Amino acid sequence: MKKKVGAVMKQKLFDLSYQFRSSIEQMGIEKFPQSLFFERFPQGCCGDTSDLLAKYLTEHNIYAEYVWGINSKGLSHGWLEYQGWIVDITADQFNEIQQSVLVTTDKTWHSKFKERGRGIRDFEQFNEYNKGRLSLIYNYIKESMSTENS
Repeated sequence: MKKKVGAVMKQKLFDLSYQFRSSIEQMGIEKFPQSLFFERFPQGCCGDTSDLLAKYLTEHNIYAEYVWGINSKGLSHGWLEYQGWIVDITADQFNEIQQSVLVTTDKTWHSKFKERGRGIRDFEQFNEYNKGRLSLIYNYIKESMSTENS
């Protein structure tokens, strides 16, 4: 029974994350005010993207932790974790990862990043600049998602 529950959660995490990433990919760069690095998505977008996805998952009663670390090359990366599941929609910015949406319990690749921080984050609690910037982007993503589903 535990395997079945795990498979259901994995599918839910994947479906929500896939829908979220697809919306980001379809949005024009003008929908990312003060965040033009999204033009290179997923490169250099892991922090903001993880914060945005965490907000979306929270709306579905999934309270994921934001985790970030630095690898041996000095590159940083951020992703989400929920009940042992890694949820990462920007890992494909690295050559070793091909999947655009990664939902896994296999920590092999992510363990290459020495953990520097972990916790539940809510961009609504960030400073005014980042709160405003991410809130606007989040609203555009949600708008894009509702357009896709209609």
